[in-house]
Amino acid sequence: MEEGVLAAENYKEPGTRSRPKCVITPEGIDLVPAVIGLMRWGDRHCSAPDGSPLLMRHHACGAHVEVRLRCLEGHPVPVEELDRVPGPGFRTKPVERDG
Repeated sequence: MEEGVLAAENYKEPGTRSRPKCVITPEGIDLVPAVIGLMRWGDRHCSAPDGSPLLMRHHACGAHVEVRLRCLEGHPVPVEELDRVPGPGFRTKPVERDG
């Protein structure tokens, strides 16, 4: 919760007292593709012989979910076609900080 990935909210079921629960924040939602990618890596390289312990499925159609790299134009991008280029925060010298 310290990094803002999860937040505590109170909820109350009928006839019970109020209780805290963890909910995912927008920052946490941004991490979902990375988490699913790590899960799939574990499934391929570390799973038990009988298969994956957890599968992610699209609620609307039932198909399994996977993460794929695509450029902003929508093209699939193989890892071999990735280029590293300086971004807006790129610095050639360390940023001097006061204090």
